[in-house]
Amino acid sequence: MNEYISFLIFLFFVFFTFFLVELFSSTVKNKILGYKEISEGKLEPYESGMLYKDSPYKRYGVRVFPFLLLFLLFDIEAALLFPFIFEAKKFGIFATIELILFLFILFIGYFYILRKRGLDL
Repeated sequence: MNEYISFLIFLFFVFFTFFLVELFSSTVKNKILGYKEISEGKLEPYESGMLYKDSPYKRYGVRVFPFLLLFLLFDIEAALLFPFIFEAKKFGIFATIELILFLFILFIGYFYILRKRGLDL
């Protein structure tokens, strides 16, 4: 039980020392590097110093969302191919046939989307 109390006291001093060092360093950094004047531009959402001309809550057209979903779908499919490509020799001929079938189905879906003009905005 004595060891636990000494460990807890040590832990308290470590956190207390860390708190003091962090408090001191943050105040010193703010005094040396901090801004002296805050303009209206700095209070804008992007903090670039330039005034924002439009509303920050801009609406997107509904036609954009199917395009984004298709991009996400094909992006995930491409990400699933990378582990297989790097380890193709370990999997053998059956996995290679599976990969060709997967790519064939993926291209059929891609050409179907092109035919239905799903990528046109």
